[in-house]
Amino acid sequence: MHYLLANETVRGNAIKYILEADMDSKTEIIVQEVKQDRSQAQRRLGHMWHGEVAKQTGHTHDQIRNRIMLKLAVPIFYRDRIQVNGVYSSDTIDVIRNLKTQGMQMEYQQCMKSFVAGITTNSFTVKQNKEFLDSYQNLAISEGWGLTVPDELRFALD
Repeated sequence: MHYLLANETVRGNAIKYILEADMDSKTEIIVQEVKQDRSQAQRRLGHMWHGEVAKQTGHTHDQIRNRIMLKLAVPIFYRDRIQVNGVYSSDTIDVIRNLKTQGMQMEYQQCMKSFVAGITTNSFTVKQNKEFLDSYQNLAISEGWGLTVPDELRFALD
């Protein structure tokens, strides 16, 4: 059994488990402080939100992920010139956008779809990921999507 003491209820359940443990069997109980990785928590929260929005809209997780990445992450990749596979994303995005200005709409859509599929928020700093999540929440409000924030991931938004 594993408990992350995120609130009083979980703490109470952990204490109850210890008090009800069978004294005839050998039970090892380890108590340790967990250093939460904020970047990892931010990524988990974004991933969870993709699933929530997918359920609310009838789309797949991947469809929502790609839509959100295109709308919210691509501008950050472009502005901050984040490198993807050793190439500045702004340079790649400029080439892809150039296809659109040349009237090559189908090629533009295919290349942008491929670019979006190949990027992740793993490339973001904590600050960039916070901006992404804040924008996600604002988009959710405007679209009428409900997003939850579990207690154990609240610190990811700070």
